[in-house]
Amino acid sequence: RRLDVLDINFGCPVKKVVQKCGGSALLADVPLLDRIIRAVIAGSAVPVTAKIRTGWDEDKVNYDEVGLLLQERGCAWVTMHGRTRAQKFTGQANWDRIAHLVEVLDIPVIGNGDVVDGDSYRRLVQHTRCHGVMIGRGAMGNPWIFQEMRAVDEGVPAAAVTFAAMCAVTAD
Repeated sequence: RRLDVLDINFGCPVKKVVQKCGGSALLADVPLLDRIIRAVIAGSAVPVTAKIRTGWDEDKVNYDEVGLLLQERGCAWVTMHGRTRAQKFTGQANWDRIAHLVEVLDIPVIGNGDVVDGDSYRRLVQHTRCHGVMIGRGAMGNPWIFQEMRAVDEGVPAAAVTFAAMCAVTAD
């Protein structure tokens, strides 16, 4: 099967990934991130995209610098999780930073962080004007989130999930 897109995750905060200079560790080593993205784009026959976080920590917030670099190198879009690497999955995602990246870049920005239902999806899109939304942990235990998001996009109430539907999904 042919790939449609190649996405590089420069946002993973997991210790075992970061210790090997992978994932969000690259946000603290922009020259290495640059070498990697150049090599991947040069060798790829499909569009390349990248996921980032807002930075390593609050003292090293550099999402706009990294986003502009990724755009300049030829990424088709950038997905940004609204937390730093230091935050991992704690605290609140900073949607203002996602909104700022939407303003800074000419390529699409996909928003990520704290979307757990149709209402939070609507609020993220309205707040940031992002071009799409990535769902991660919000779908764990709630695969119906995508149904809720579709209802928001269509301007209709989300259909209630029945107990039978929950059992059917969780039975295996």
